[in-house]
Amino acid sequence: MIKHTTLWMTCFCIASLSAVIWPVLPHPLLLAGCWLLVTGGQLIYRHCARDCLFVPASRQNGLPSDYRNFVLTGISGLLLGALWMASLGYWYVGWQQPSVNFKQDKLINITVLHSTRIKLSEQCRVTARLHSRQLVSAWLRPKVILYWQAYPGCPQPGTSARIQARLKPVRSLRNPGAADTARLRLSQKVVYTGQVKAVLQMAYNAPETLHQSVTDELMMVSLPNKKWTLALLTGYRQLLERPDWQLLQQTGTAHIFSISGMHLAIIAGWAALLARVGYLPVIWLAARTGRQPNLRPVVLLLTLGAALAYTALANWQLPVTRALLLIILFVVAQQSRLQLSNPALILCMLLVCILVFPFSVYGSSLYLSLGAVLWLWLIHWRAAPVLNRFTSKLIWMITLQVALSLALVPATLGFFEILPLAAPLFNLLILPIISLLLPLGLLATLLYFVTRGFISGPLYLFDDLLGRLVGLLQNLQEVMPGAASVHLTKGVLVALVLALTIILCPPFVFRKRFASMLLVPLLLSPVSFNYQHWYLHVVDVGQGSALLISRGRHAILIDTGPASPMALVPLAVRSPQLCTISI
Repeated sequence: MIKHTTLWMTCFCIASLSAVIWPVLPHPLLLAGCWLLVTGGQLIYRHCARDCLFVPASRQNGLPSDYRNFVLTGISGLLLGALWMASLGYWYVGWQQPSVNFKQDKLINITVLHSTRIKLSEQCRVTARLHSRQLVSAWLRPKVILYWQAYPGCPQPGTSARIQARLKPVRSLRNPGAADTARLRLSQKVVYTGQVKAVLQMAYNAPETLHQSVTDELMMVSLPNKKWTLALLTGYRQLLERPDWQLLQQTGTAHIFSISGMHLAIIAGWAALLARVGYLPVIWLAARTGRQPNLRPVVLLLTLGAALAYTALANWQLPVTRALLLIILFVVAQQSRLQLSNPALILCMLLVCILVFPFSVYGSSLYLSLGAVLWLWLIHWRAAPVLNRFTSKLIWMITLQVALSLALVPATLGFFEILPLAAPLFNLLILPIISLLLPLGLLATLLYFVTRGFISGPLYLFDDLLGRLVGLLQNLQEVMPGAASVHLTKGVLVALVLALTIILCPPFVFRKRFASMLLVPLLLSPVSFNYQHWYLHVVDVGQGSALLISRGRHAILIDTGPASPMALVPLAVRSPQLCTISI
């Protein structure tokens, strides 16, 4: 039974993840009909297989083998996974109305989620939740990206409004080597983009979430390093400016100030430790009576409660919520005494993520989280550390965090095209300090809220320590080697990750050869184009597309849009070897 369940979950996940490469959406009714036929055939086969117990042993060789049942289970999982993603795909396509309807203004009801002021412009970029009476839409919560006049100011998160807007479908060009904006919007469940023409009704609602309440309260506190404190404690990063992001990218510490599963693991670890320490008097009293209390349920309950509270404080961001699901699965497995292996636990986590956050399969966050979990599990499996002391557990946790920062180097190259040369040293220094500061900052925030701001000293102390840490990071950046600008294609990065994974795997036949073959694309990446040939590039410059004809260090840019120096920005980033451009 366990083998059939594992096979079904594996096939379901494979079919769901394959939706990323589907050229067209299959019809849900066709998939549902095929699934009913396969399920009916499997039930008939199982009914007939029960009579095999009464067949003599001399005639059992002529009976059908059980592999057919496994095949039908796998096909059932594939069809149901494809049906799940196809149904969601048709729901999303249903929002994309005919193009004639987008030429008219629409009245919509929204709730603002995020709003940022566009620099050198009088507009705000607003991400809002679109209200709908449909039951499925109320569960999936579609979003819309709007451009709003900044006068008298950008709308605050939590504002409900009825607006008149000119909407358009989510469409974008995709340049070679650039990000697929349409797929990114699909992963975020953004169904429309548009321009706000008029605001009919608008009302600011009181903060409904723990994240918004804590963020609003901390915004009113005069903290010297407020932007770093909010980024680390609540995940509010709108106050970080461009130099701050450049500092994090060049030092390879951007993942520290972006709340993820790593932060939730730190909080869960400290919660389990404090639960064990706080339970010591109970153990001492029970030992005097000759009883041995069961400590595991109490520790698991307190750890799960702390993880839930921190996930709510982080505004239920996807990376943190996925880590929370993994902790919940672990707690359920421990309490129900299910003997789940690590691969089975990871498979269950992936299945739950696909069911709860189905559109995340189109984004990169799901694969980064899954890759991080697999990477840490592989290192833990290969190293097999002996964790019988608190010091050994703490050292091993820091080691895993540094290993995770090394695994993020290919992701940094893929997203930012920056190779932080001193990132391992920065993470080795910063991560242990953050592991101590983060729970102290949360306790200081809790104390500030419980006392209604009367005891604010610990919060100011945490803010000062965090500011000193950022200052130390800036000073080390000036001394240590800087970041190198490296442009590698996604294929090269995938081959590099696979090569590192094969190196960590146990020895098998031709392991070194496979790893060497996967490193060949990385070694050939510095090879430049042939300067004697002409190349045609199609570049999305914002308002349309431009044509670039290049040969060696010279190029001709053909653009019929408005004259703007911003058209040369993607060219300078993607082709820094160009010296002369004729427009």
